[in-house]
Amino acid sequence: MFVCLGATWGALPQSRYCELAAEREVTEREVLTELRARSISVLFVPGFLSDAMKYTGPYFDDQIAWLRSSGIDAAYLSDGKLFGGPWDSEQSVAFNSTYLQNIIETGPNNTLIVGHSMGGNITQHALVTRPRLQKKVIGVVTIQTPFEGAELADWVLGLPRLKRYLVLKLLRVLGGNPQVLRDLSTGGAREFLESHAQEIQDWVGQMPVLTFGTSLEQEPGGVPIPSDLAKPLISNSVLSYLMGLYGVSPYGVTTARSGNGASDGAVSLASSHLPGTLAVDAYGVDHMMTVAGRVLLRPSIEFDRALMLQVLLRILFEGAGGKI
Repeated sequence: MFVCLGATWGALPQSRYCELAAEREVTEREVLTELRARSISVLFVPGFLSDAMKYTGPYFDDQIAWLRSSGIDAAYLSDGKLFGGPWDSEQSVAFNSTYLQNIIETGPNNTLIVGHSMGGNITQHALVTRPRLQKKVIGVVTIQTPFEGAELADWVLGLPRLKRYLVLKLLRVLGGNPQVLRDLSTGGAREFLESHAQEIQDWVGQMPVLTFGTSLEQEPGGVPIPSDLAKPLISNSVLSYLMGLYGVSPYGVTTARSGNGASDGAVSLASSHLPGTLAVDAYGVDHMMTVAGRVLLRPSIEFDRALMLQVLLRILFEGAGGKI
């Protein structure tokens, strides 16, 4: 079993990924050289419920700390408020896309965007619905983004009326909008892909885009990560945890293998990629390990998130050719 992400488990079949992780010093040096040479600023776009998560544990903190300590400009897209504000992780994709577009418009040139989960959907929406902004963005990395939707959202929307009411009520208490679940459903996500097919094709042809997906399986077709580690994750998403407070649990729905194949507990590998992008898969990695070491009651898990970003950026730069 390869240990390519700095975790205590995890198998990656991509030999190049493992090679770059093993060459940590070289990978870090080359990535920083590229970032500095082009004066690249890195903008992190968080996912669904990320505003609430910042009050319970870190989110992108390891990656941002590494970049800033290395003299690279790094920003986290959030107003830091739990309720309301121009950015609201419980609001719809279109709502937050408008805010991201304004940030890109007024921000520095040569911005590299890193989006986690719904943050990738928001980034996609922002760049394909206002394509003139693409000239200010040097590349995009998405991490576990449900481009084709998340079965967890489908499951919530398909709950019996009373349970669905309780979950949507909780979402509204957090200042959210039920439209976000429709955006993240397989029907809503695929509708966007179909209605913007040409624009999306133009976008991924304009700049390098890397899509990173993970699975709870320790290897393709293998067993999930140890159950004693997976269980405290409450199906590996904050949404699932909050639903559990209402006595609603999606166990058996968002598992290592969902109806759409291998899954990180919230998003399937198949949904995590777009045609024409640089696709990287990881195994033995759940939906939150990539951005947070501690989430609510979940125990801290050993995982090198800075190294993960370094490897993904090096793959992005290597695969970019003349695009950057």
